[in-house]
Amino acid sequence: MFKVLVVVLVVVIVILVSVLYLQHQGKETVAQLKQLRQGINEKEIVDQLHKLDEANLSGRTKEAAAGVAKNYHEQVIEPLQQIDDQVGEAGQLLQGTKLFSSRGQLNDLAAELGAIQQTSRSISKDINELTQLQSKQQTAVATLGKQLQDFHQQFDDDGYQFGKSIHLLEKQLADLEGDYQHFVKMFKSGDYLAADELLKNLLTELTAFQQLVAKVPALYKPLLTVYPDQLKELRGAVEQLSDQHYHFVEDHLEDKIKSLQQEATTALEQLNQLQLGDVAHTNEHLKTQIDHYYDIMQREIDAREHVQPALDNLGSHLDHAQKQNDQLKSLLNRLSESYTFNNDELANTRELDEQLASIANQYQEDKAAVKDRTAVDSRILEHCQQGEKSLNDVEVQQQKINDNVAMMQEDEQRAQKAVKHFASQIKAIKRHAEALNLPGLSKHYLDYFFMVSDEIGKLNENIHAEKLNMDEITKQLLMVQSDMQTLSDKTDDLRDAALLTERLMQYANRLEDNDDVTEAAAEAQKYYDAYEYKKAMEKIATALEIAEPGTLKRIEDSYYNDVKNRTLMSD
Repeated sequence: MFKVLVVVLVVVIVILVSVLYLQHQGKETVAQLKQLRQGINEKEIVDQLHKLDEANLSGRTKEAAAGVAKNYHEQVIEPLQQIDDQVGEAGQLLQGTKLFSSRGQLNDLAAELGAIQQTSRSISKDINELTQLQSKQQTAVATLGKQLQDFHQQFDDDGYQFGKSIHLLEKQLADLEGDYQHFVKMFKSGDYLAADELLKNLLTELTAFQQLVAKVPALYKPLLTVYPDQLKELRGAVEQLSDQHYHFVEDHLEDKIKSLQQEATTALEQLNQLQLGDVAHTNEHLKTQIDHYYDIMQREIDAREHVQPALDNLGSHLDHAQKQNDQLKSLLNRLSESYTFNNDELANTRELDEQLASIANQYQEDKAAVKDRTAVDSRILEHCQQGEKSLNDVEVQQQKINDNVAMMQEDEQRAQKAVKHFASQIKAIKRHAEALNLPGLSKHYLDYFFMVSDEIGKLNENIHAEKLNMDEITKQLLMVQSDMQTLSDKTDDLRDAALLTERLMQYANRLEDNDDVTEAAAEAQKYYDAYEYKKAMEKIATALEIAEPGTLKRIEDSYYNDVKNRTLMSD
C-alpha cells in the first residue's frame, strides 16, 4: 500500500512540474506574440496611404496606389483584427485542460503574425517607391530643364564650332525639349509610373546628344581650319618643287592631293548630317596622308644637297675598287701559272667583277638621271649609300683573296727550307747509324728509313714542280715532319738497344760459371747477329737481373750518363 502511495505521489509531482513548465513556456510565447503585434504599425502605413490619396495621382500611378491600399486592407488590416482577438484570448489557453493543446495554437498565431508583418513591410516598400518617384522626378524636372537651356546657350555662343551641323543639332534639341515637356506634363498630372518611363528614355536620349555635341567641334575644326590650308600648301609645294625639277617616290602627287581635298569636302557634308563615324575615319586618313606627303617632299628637299657629293664619292670609291680588282686579277693570272688555287680565288674575283659592274651600272644610271633632271634625289642617295656599303664588302673580299695568295710565295720559301732541312736531317741519321758499326740493320728499320727518304724525295719533286699546290705541299710537310721525328726516335732506340746489349754481354762474360747466363748470352748473340738488338738486350738483361739483381739498372745508368755527356760535348 505504501509503495502505491509513493508511485501516485511521484506521478502527481511530474504532472505538476509539467503543468508549471508548460504554463511558463506559454506565457513567454504570449508575450512574444504581443511584442510581435506591437511591431506592426498599421497607423503609419495608413497615414502614408492617405498622403498618396491626397497627392492628386492619375493614370497608372493612381491605379497602383489604389491596388496597394486594397492589398493592405485585405492582407494586413482585416487579418490583424481577427488575430488581435485571438492574441487577447491567448491567456485563457493556459488555464485548465487547454494548456496541453495551447502550444500548437500559439505557434500558428505566431506564424500568421510573421506573415502579416512581412506583407506589411512589402506594401510599405511599394508606397516608398511611389513616393520616391515623385521626389526624383521633381529634381529631374529642374535639372533637365537647366541642361536643355545650357545647350541653347552653347549653340548661341559657340554655334560656329558646329558649322552647318548646328541645324540638325538644334532640331534634335527641339525633339528633346518635346520629350521633356511630355515628361513634365505626365509628372504634373500625378502619373509618376508613366513619367518614370518617359524619364528613362529622355535620359538615354540626352546622354547620346551630349556625346554628339562633345564630338562635333573636334571633328569640324580640322576639316574647316586645318586640312584645307595644309592641302592647299601641299599643292603649291608640289607645283613649286616640280618647277625646280624635284621628283618624288610616289607618282601623281597632285592628283592624290586633289583626291584628299574631295575627301575633306565629303567629310564636311557627312558631318553636317551628323554621320560622325565616317567623318572620324576620314579625318584620321586625311591626317595620316597629309603628314605622309609632307614627309615625301621634305625627304627630297633634304636629299638634294647630298646627292652630288655622294655620287662623286661613290665614283671615286668605285674607280679605286675596280683598279684593285684588275690588279688582283692580274696577280692571280700570273700566280696561276706557278700555283694551284684551292679556295676558288679566280671564281671569287670574277664574281667581284660582276658586283662592281652592277654597282657601276646603277651609278651611271643615277648620274644620267641627275644630269637629265629626272632623278628622285632620295633614291639616288639610297643607291649611293648602298653602293658604298657594297664596295666596302668587295674590298674586304679583295683583301682576303690577296692575303691568301700573298702567303703562297712565303709558304713556298718556307717549304724549300724545310725540304733542305729534312734532307740534311736524314743524312745525319744515316751517318749516325753507320757510325755505330753494327753488323747490320733490321728490315723493319730500313723499310721505315727508305719510306721517309722517299717522302722527302717526293716532297722535293713537288716543291720544284712547274705548278705548285701549296695546300698539298703543306700537308706533305706536316707528314714528313712527323715521320722524321719517328725515324729519329727509332734510330735512338736502335742505338740504345745495340750498345746496351754489347755492355751487358761483356758483363755476362764475368759470369761464365752461371749456366743460365751463358745460355742466355748465346741466344742474345743470335738475336744480335740477326739485327734484332732489342730482343738481344731483353734476353741477356733478364738473365743478368736474375743472377745479380740491380745489374741492369747499374749498367743502364752508366750507359745513359755516357750518352748525355757525349750529347753535351757535341752541342
